[in-house]
Amino acid sequence: MRPIGLTFATLMVVLLAGCAATPAPPPKPAAAPASIDSTAAAPASIDSTAAVRDALRSKVASDLAQRVSLKTNTFRIADGYAFVTARALDRSGKPVDFYRTRYREAIDQGTFDGEDYPIIALLQNQGGKWLVKAYSVGAMDVPWVGWWDEFGAPRSLFPYPSY
Repeated sequence: MRPIGLTFATLMVVLLAGCAATPAPPPKPAAAPASIDSTAAAPASIDSTAAVRDALRSKVASDLAQRVSLKTNTFRIADGYAFVTARALDRSGKPVDFYRTRYREAIDQGTFDGEDYPIIALLQNQGGKWLVKAYSVGAMDVPWVGWWDEFGAPRSLFPYPSY
């Protein structure tokens, strides 16, 4: 057997040629923020943001028969409407145990989705006051489809506006 007589320079040319033929991987897209949805259709004032949260918090507290705070995921305001997805937190700051609410039967039947942000609401500003127009807790599907037609809200408020 005869030894292969490659010089260091020849070996480097062969290696570099192989590296040049391999394309670089595409850059990874930037991660979207995990908290409040930053794609609001229009900037909201601090006053209107607080008023929307207060109106929804009142509705949720009444529905769940307990004091709650809200952790929002999506919060969009446009043309006198607000679309919010949120999680209810109890007094200690932990997620509400929906099994201890009127939703217990739905949970037992497997028709309640309490994961992530189960509260979904559409509010409308009428006469300077925010009113809950549509509200869903624990939906297994997308409850807001059609809310733009039913309530006249801008489609841009809702995720997946092409529906």
